[in-house]
Amino acid sequence: GSEPYLSQARASNERWSAALTDHLVRSGAPPHRAVRVVTLVDSALYGFHLDLATDRPDELARGVDDLARAAQELAQGGPPGS
Repeated sequence: GSEPYLSQARASNERWSAALTDHLVRSGAPPHRAVRVVTLVDSALYGFHLDLATDRPDELARGVDDLARAAQELAQGGPPGS
């Protein structure tokens, strides 16, 4: 959380977010929704990393599947707060 790592981590996260947003838009997600999906995916991946250890593959697989379904609904204009 301090320099020089903080700036490097932010820059890396911005590149990753931009690349994922571009991919989602090219795949048909509206741009304003793609940004929301990226935020959801980024937050979930961080949570998976902290909470769902790799020794619990069934729970991780379920979480990833649920995330994919929620992201798809959000990208298509469905639920999560539309």
